[in-house]
Amino acid sequence: DRGHRLVLNPRIGLPFRIADVVEVLPELGFHGTFYNSDSKSSEFRTLFTAMLDTRIRLRRDVELPFGQGRAVHLMEPRLVYTGVTNASQRDNPLFVPRPWPEQHRIRQFELYNVTRNPSDRVDSVNAITVGLGNRFYVPGAEEQPPRLFADISLSTQYEFGNDDLRNLYLEGTLLPWENLEVRFNMGFDLEEAE
Repeated sequence: DRGHRLVLNPRIGLPFRIADVVEVLPELGFHGTFYNSDSKSSEFRTLFTAMLDTRIRLRRDVELPFGQGRAVHLMEPRLVYTGVTNASQRDNPLFVPRPWPEQHRIRQFELYNVTRNPSDRVDSVNAITVGLGNRFYVPGAEEQPPRLFADISLSTQYEFGNDDLRNLYLEGTLLPWENLEVRFNMGFDLEEAE
């Protein structure tokens, strides 16, 4: 279709801490799309989004392998709920289709690619993501702040709507030297064992 589309996605969040240990970020949002198209005239789509991100930050000093020295290890166990309401969208114009083949989300903690999906056909979501983030910081150069040495996370997701346990993902970025950056991601299908 051709025409015009206006997307409004206001969100409200109120971060807080429990006992100065658990960080909580609840977020509620409205995802309204106004269409004025050549073939469908005026249409309106309403979706509601929700996210609840909880994490604990644990910190300790560790010795790095291969003589890299000492580092500060910041470990973050996380539990995240993501929800997008189900709405009939078949009468809406189609300006931005879903990709084909379907994209698998390697970065499961980047949940905004679910709650802020720009396509004109958005599936409902009712999922819990469980994971463990790890960041390692080494002392910076003289008079400089600490430098990120590695950022590694392990996560999986359970989708309530179709009783689906998603892949187990290990992803990360390594920055062993100033001008070298190594990124990796690996997925393991828990149901098919591959």
